[in-house]
Amino acid sequence: MNTPLNCNRRNFMKYAGLGVAAISFGGMVLSSNAGAASMADVNTDEVDTDVLIIGGGVSATFAAVKAAAQGVKVTLVDKGYVGRSGLTPYFNGFAYYDPNDPDSKTPEAWHHGFMWATESISRKDYIDMFLEDSKARWDELSAWVGLQPNKAGKGPFLRKQIEKSGTRIIEGVMITELLEKDGRVIGALGLPREEDKAIIFRAGAVVLCTGAGTFKAPGWPASPNTFDGHIMAYKIGAQIAGKEWNDFHGTSPTTPGDCFGNHGGPLTGPLFAATDPTAHSLRHMFWSAYDGVSADRPNSDRADPGKARGDNAGRPDRGPGRHGNGPGPDGGPGGPGGPGGPGGPGGRMQVLGATLGAAEHRMDGIFPKDDRCWSGIDGLYAAGDAMCTGGVGTLGSASPGCAVQGARAGVHAAEYSRQNKKVLLSRTASNSIQKRIFEARTREKGYSPQWVTRALQNIMMPYYVLYVKRQDRLEAALTNVNYLKEHFVPRLIAKDPHELRLALETENMILNAQMKLKASIFRKESRHSHFREDFPFRDDKNWLSFVVLQKDGEKMGVKKWDIPEQWIPASLSKMSYEERYTDRYPGEAEYLKTHGVRS
Repeated sequence: MNTPLNCNRRNFMKYAGLGVAAISFGGMVLSSNAGAASMADVNTDEVDTDVLIIGGGVSATFAAVKAAAQGVKVTLVDKGYVGRSGLTPYFNGFAYYDPNDPDSKTPEAWHHGFMWATESISRKDYIDMFLEDSKARWDELSAWVGLQPNKAGKGPFLRKQIEKSGTRIIEGVMITELLEKDGRVIGALGLPREEDKAIIFRAGAVVLCTGAGTFKAPGWPASPNTFDGHIMAYKIGAQIAGKEWNDFHGTSPTTPGDCFGNHGGPLTGPLFAATDPTAHSLRHMFWSAYDGVSADRPNSDRADPGKARGDNAGRPDRGPGRHGNGPGPDGGPGGPGGPGGPGGPGGRMQVLGATLGAAEHRMDGIFPKDDRCWSGIDGLYAAGDAMCTGGVGTLGSASPGCAVQGARAGVHAAEYSRQNKKVLLSRTASNSIQKRIFEARTREKGYSPQWVTRALQNIMMPYYVLYVKRQDRLEAALTNVNYLKEHFVPRLIAKDPHELRLALETENMILNAQMKLKASIFRKESRHSHFREDFPFRDDKNWLSFVVLQKDGEKMGVKKWDIPEQWIPASLSKMSYEERYTDRYPGEAEYLKTHGVRS
């Protein structure tokens, strides 16, 4: 048990430093670690495999099945239970493009729909991948899961396919570090759930299917996901993109932590197909959310405020105007139009914050170097919500994107492992990594990960930090987050293996908060779910770009990656500003008028 110590001014300055950030953290308590112990003789297990898949969701399922089909040895490790990990149990809709269906929309229509929904922040090569592979993945998934409701949900059916493929499943193990030698990923290090032990995975190639994350916000089933894959990849030099985007899912104000009660419908619902790129767009949830934040209604200064949403040629026909009982993204509650939202059954109220720190599916994560799901680091691939590729918009497009990318990543990882001789990390190097990972278990004094996580939530949770942004507030928040990283992360303590995992997750969330704030400061415009009060307009001249973060020594580098002009569909590029962007940010029309800004 962690017990408070008497903390005089000298000890306070010694252990925490004295600054505005610390003073603002009410209730700060320096604690003793009753469970502190030497980790010098910690047990170590080793697992040898050709392809290591980290994660247990939709993308991991397809990565495992397709890699195993290449005849290589595959191991899948997950810190939860495979088939129930992340958002896997919650998917219902599965969009696909069928080139043989005469009634199917054209590829051009799909590109328009995806690019419109993300305000052109999407990778055309990954939209093409979706169009090429989504029908095949639908055929497989519908055969595995079936199209009727099932009380067991969909997870057990996915798990069964992983087992049938011959993949070895290891559960309850949190991967904390990617092992790298001479610029190549050669495995990973993990910690089991209930004992002080390290597991070293030696692999020919690694596929990250770790999902994205939140700051452990309540009311949404993604809260256990803490950006682990993003941070592991960043630390060894991979590029990370999309951190300025936000997800606006809500939760009940009366039972905010009841994620299964608030969002349990899709667990047992039937799998359904969506083949129309104009069926839905995630943009509607953002604008409904902004309506509740600002007195200056986002659409109050539209050229034609009386025009119903969906009437403009640039907007998918059944996009943001859809309310009522229909499903949201992937058949889930989606935004305000879903069950429990303002337009849902009974008009039940929802509040924002259930997904604090999250972004939309596949809009936040490792930025691939090519169209093979390659991270840019030899031997490391990624798929699903672990990657930033864009292209989310149409109803049910999240799960097929994960399936398509997982399958591609599994095949390419298997090919890489066959073509490259396995490299082993020295015992000295692995011991050094283990010592660093277990430091929180050895410290006798410090701060509990639960307390530091709450401090981080207090910094990031106000709507005026991530949802309604401005330079001075972003910089102030970043100052406080930097303080957490510099003064509290090095003093995290863990009394048992569970708290050690919490400490590592807290460190990951703090580094991710730095990423989100730096990317938000860097993008000096408003676009999609990124709203800057001081730049309340889309700047197509300068910001049709991904914001990319990459480790630069001890610093975090940030730069633009411009979207090639030929990637923008002609149906969008020929539109005027008013036609292309039918929703208005608070103050946007006045800003455009005053500054004469046009795309």
